[in-house]
Amino acid sequence: MSQDDVEVYYEHGEWRVGIPRGEDPISKHATQDEAIEAGRTEAQRLGVELVIRDTQGTITDRDG
Repeated sequence: MSQDDVEVYYEHGEWRVGIPRGEDPISKHATQDEAIEAGRTEAQRLGVELVIRDTQGTITDRDG
């Protein structure tokens, strides 16, 4: 996993899409499916991998 990959993760009661550099999330979503769709679009735009995490933070899938 690259530091510039886009991640889907659960935090503060919502699904988020972000780049793991400690910055604010790119977007926030009510469901994981919505976040995955948004994350996939952002990862394709940036030419990086999408990393999908569950509510515990475990990587469950990669798309790239």
